[in-house]
Amino acid sequence: MQPKNNTWNVVLFFVLSALTILASVFLQRWLQPPPPPYTPPANETLALGTVTDKGKPGLLSEMVAMRAMPPPVPGVGSLAQLSADAAVAQYLAKHDFRPPLVAKAEPKPPPPPPKSIEHKPPAKREYAELGGEGYKLQVKLTSLGAGVARVVLTKFRGADRMGRPEDGPLELVPEDVNQDDPSNVLFHYAHVNDDRPLETLGKTDWTLEKESTKERAIFSIDLAELGVRVSKIYTLKADEYHIGLEVKLQRLQPGKEPLKFRYQLTSGHGLPIEGDWYTNVYRNGVVGRQADRNNFYRDLEDSRSIALKEGGRAVLKPEREIIRYAGIMVQYFAGLIVVDDQQDRQDFLEHARSTPEGVRNEKKPYLDDILMRVVTQPLEIQDSLTHKYLLYYGPVKVQLLGDMTSKASNQGVPPEVLARYDDKLHLNTLTDYGNFGFWTQLLIIITNIMHGFLDKLHVIIPWYGVCVILLTFLVRGLMHPISRKQAQTSIKMQQIMPEVKKLQEKYKGDRQAVAREQMALYRKHGVHPLGSCWIIFLQMPIFLGLYYALQESIHFRLSEFLWIKNLAAPDMLIWWTEKIPLISNPDHQGILLLGLFPNIFYLGPYFNLLPVLAVTLMIVQQKFLMPPPTDETQEMQQKMMKYMMIFMGLMFYRVAAGLCIYFIVSSLWGLVERKLLPKAKPASAGAAAAGAGPTTGKASGAAKGPKSGARRAVAKNGEADGPFTKIKEMWAELLKQAKKK
Repeated sequence: MQPKNNTWNVVLFFVLSALTILASVFLQRWLQPPPPPYTPPANETLALGTVTDKGKPGLLSEMVAMRAMPPPVPGVGSLAQLSADAAVAQYLAKHDFRPPLVAKAEPKPPPPPPKSIEHKPPAKREYAELGGEGYKLQVKLTSLGAGVARVVLTKFRGADRMGRPEDGPLELVPEDVNQDDPSNVLFHYAHVNDDRPLETLGKTDWTLEKESTKERAIFSIDLAELGVRVSKIYTLKADEYHIGLEVKLQRLQPGKEPLKFRYQLTSGHGLPIEGDWYTNVYRNGVVGRQADRNNFYRDLEDSRSIALKEGGRAVLKPEREIIRYAGIMVQYFAGLIVVDDQQDRQDFLEHARSTPEGVRNEKKPYLDDILMRVVTQPLEIQDSLTHKYLLYYGPVKVQLLGDMTSKASNQGVPPEVLARYDDKLHLNTLTDYGNFGFWTQLLIIITNIMHGFLDKLHVIIPWYGVCVILLTFLVRGLMHPISRKQAQTSIKMQQIMPEVKKLQEKYKGDRQAVAREQMALYRKHGVHPLGSCWIIFLQMPIFLGLYYALQESIHFRLSEFLWIKNLAAPDMLIWWTEKIPLISNPDHQGILLLGLFPNIFYLGPYFNLLPVLAVTLMIVQQKFLMPPPTDETQEMQQKMMKYMMIFMGLMFYRVAAGLCIYFIVSSLWGLVERKLLPKAKPASAGAAAAGAGPTTGKASGAAKGPKSGARRAVAKNGEADGPFTKIKEMWAELLKQAKKK
């Protein structure tokens, strides 16, 4: 009887699965074509920021809210986005949903023309510079909208779109993007109940007061039609990563009745994406809400979702809560509007919402620029009213600003500033936040331990690559008793393989009896078939902790080691251009193959050596540590795991070089650890005789041959087991068979 070719079975399985999926998708499209696009009637307009029907959250709003929740572990984000997009699309098609519309109100008198602004605009645009040398920030302010034209983090190096270091400091708010469309501008509403603000204050030049200094700048403008003077007062201190902003509203004429006023404030925009060809963190809109009992809730929405929906969902301020911060995050840095905790009233923001900004990228919506807008509640001005904000421009992981290494490089902040960022303003929730209870808290704790340990090592060792290697040694050393137990389990499995084969021959055709007797045999020898998997599950929190540490660490960012220019990016050994179709062409990144599947073949413009080494070593380690299969089903499963390793190699080809170093060192540790353990021996004399006798057949071959994965410690002639000994044995066996014939 010829043995089955399991390799072809596996290939046939994958081919049939792919054909089945394609056929089902095309059949569904043919039976149920998508509905035609909806065009709103001429007498209706879509309200900006409207996400509820008649003021109450609807089912679609709840689905979109679920869609915006962040993934707890790497690799889940894309699947969650695709699933949520499909659910929302199915709901819209089934219920013929129309976006919430607001009937066009009666025409209101248009606002007075710009001549109502009594002051004369400056003859030319004016600028004010804050900070610079000796400061953490260098800020350029413009009279256009009294906004922020440029923010430079003086203590951090810049990086290009490939993720390579640049000369000069990091320009977090680039001037070329914000010169004619500045950040942190203010818009006002003609009537407090309007849906859209007027663009007057954002497109007009304000007056720059003469008393402005290196740490303080004042802009003001008069709104004669509303009888209000609006002032924006910017302040900056040397040891802080935020710009202080006071929005001061004053009445131009005294009166008995309070004036009603409402405004919108925008965040920074144009924050650069480092390494857009390998990163999975682009621009995200984030809103943090603080409740009475200091409970905190974070809402996160990615740029892809915001672009596809023509705007993010409005995060409303619930009763007895305040919107603490809102803004834009990239992988390592953030630009936030933070409500100052050092003022009497802090609950004046009504809602926050992110919107697309600038030129749209239809092929890659996840690369679109986005802007966060916060809107106040209707305000009443008796004489004057002041709102205080912090415009935070700094690392997403604020905890790292207190590390010893960052202080040594003058990147850190004083303890009182860090405590304010962390405890009072809750900026630690930018990263240390999740919705999966104990698992999330465990990942946060391990990630912070990784940060702290690597920081302490870096005080002694200046190379972060060596720090990762030592960290791997420490982790594997602490887990040595468990990994040793796992290796011993694998050896025992090899030892009892002859007896397992006997059981399979004895109870051939009765799977239940084979399983029952096989489990009894395992219990007799103290072997658990899943014992070798524990080491993988126990390493999972460690792996994820290091993954997040590399994703967040401003110290790993642009840290060099050997030929690697950035440990937080792929190693980028050889440039193979951006002209290879599907592989490195930027236009093919993120496209759908056959209109259905994401392009997993996009590897980027570089050949990365470390992920290839890491996957190769993991396959070798799997071969040595995996217990031998007891039947054809397990044999096929192990072959599929090998194929999955190759698939994982494609998926992880663009991971950080620091993480690849961890994988490589961990695999080498496992191989050395297995080499030092004793070799597998037969479980009994009978089994030894069966393995050493002249019998032939599948069971005997599994006991002594290389196909079973077991290795004998001593050869038949007493010599050490090796390749030449095996060749001699094979030649002797062939001669013996020839004599019989």
